[in-house]
Amino acid sequence: MKTSNIAIFIDVENLTHWVKHSGPEYLLDELKEKGSTVVRKAYGNWSSASISSLQISLDRLGFDFLHNFHPIRGKNSADIQLTIDVMEYALIYPDIDCFVLATGDSDFSPLFRKLRTLGKEVIGVGPKSPLSKSVESSCSRFIFTDRAIAKPKRLTGSGYNKAAALARNTLRNLNGYADCAELKKRMLEIDPTFDEKKHGFANFRLFLEGISAIMLTTSAETDSVMAYIDMKKPTVIAQDKLTAAPANRLENKEPTVDMYLRFLRARNWNCVSKPTLVRAYHQIVAFPPSSRQEIESTLFKVFNSQLDSNTIHNCVTIFMKSDLFNLSLKGEAELPENKLWKMDKRKSYIRDIDFSLLSRLLHGVQESKQVVDPSAISSILYGQYSQTELSQLISDASTQLVTLNG
Repeated sequence: MKTSNIAIFIDVENLTHWVKHSGPEYLLDELKEKGSTVVRKAYGNWSSASISSLQISLDRLGFDFLHNFHPIRGKNSADIQLTIDVMEYALIYPDIDCFVLATGDSDFSPLFRKLRTLGKEVIGVGPKSPLSKSVESSCSRFIFTDRAIAKPKRLTGSGYNKAAALARNTLRNLNGYADCAELKKRMLEIDPTFDEKKHGFANFRLFLEGISAIMLTTSAETDSVMAYIDMKKPTVIAQDKLTAAPANRLENKEPTVDMYLRFLRARNWNCVSKPTLVRAYHQIVAFPPSSRQEIESTLFKVFNSQLDSNTIHNCVTIFMKSDLFNLSLKGEAELPENKLWKMDKRKSYIRDIDFSLLSRLLHGVQESKQVVDPSAISSILYGQYSQTELSQLISDASTQLVTLNG
């Protein structure tokens, strides 16, 4: 059976809903038996808030992004650029014998017909509508996006609920953050009978997307998809600890956790959520050596307003205070723009952050003559530790504090 070299071109602004609901992934799965997709292009105004968030999933699928400005409000300028590129590939690269045009626009009918006169197989992708009929007749095959984004029939009985609980609990045991492949491997070690397809999902990523507590992101330094879960811990302090606390502690109505966070803020340490901190770390670790301003500016663009500038600044500050950056000087003068920072990639970065946090927290606790409450400390730290590990971490941070004070 002859296989094809396939080129895929997607007008993202015309098919936003389809792209958002994993349409391109279903399309690539459908084309696997046909041949190899050697060209993958996605067109749109990527500065637009309506489509910028789609870059993560498309990048993971290997698509190149073509940015198109809108000189006239409301006019999609991707049409012309897409047409030019398609004809260029058709004429210059004769080995590409199949063109897949995901446009959702009948204006492309002449382009479809021209490709057919050049002996190319043409597959159209778009919604079912009166306009799509004119395009459909110009194609060798037409794939309706309405069908492609239809969600799989999910089994929501006890079997599915058990599988979802297995995923959540396994991820929590991995400190709330893991590569999807590693997560599935661990789940199979616990339950060898697990299979996402039994619950109506085409692949493991779609299974995870169906679990509201689990979120997905793409690691900047690899092509892998990471799963994470918000590891919130209760902040209630055990009654026996309250009873054992000095009288002045009982008179303080401020919750211990709030007090600890105040101590940290006094030392310019503003806590952010673990998912945010982890996502920021995996983005920055792929950045080239840059000034701090460049790091924060680039990170703001990567997250495309999903995080405000203060949160991004707080993330970078935490990384700086945890000694996760290596410094090099671009010039002799130590001006801020001449200081180039490169994130140090290390497996222990969460523990290193916790150690730095604890050192500052214990300094505030000591100054205010307050009681060290392991339960409250545990709720602030980013990592998960056994009672023995937490005691050791507090002891190590206390030793560091004594060294600094001495």
